[in-house]
Amino acid sequence: MMLPPDARAVEDAHYARYYARKPVTIVRGSGALLYDDKDKEYVDCTGAYGACIVGHAHPKVVQAISDQAKKLIACHGSTYNDARALFISKLSTILPNELNRLFLTNSGAEAI
Repeated sequence: MMLPPDARAVEDAHYARYYARKPVTIVRGSGALLYDDKDKEYVDCTGAYGACIVGHAHPKVVQAISDQAKKLIACHGSTYNDARALFISKLSTILPNELNRLFLTNSGAEAI
């Protein structure tokens, strides 16, 4: 059995140093809470920049991800996709009329 790496040692050696690091290794989340490798609880005040707006490990989100992953993980924009079309059709019903085109990206850098 392979042991997990020492997260701090690996990240200190190889991860770009963009942020001031806290001496905490987060290993799981539930709702608005995070837990470190010693099972200490924290309130997540970053929310993964919006990706976890409904909280960590939300059962409906976990199920939706699982269901989609069983079918298809990703689909490039150069082909059509049923799941993407469903999302776009729902999103377009709540956008202002003048916003009639969407471009889905992985990051802000891609959007720019």
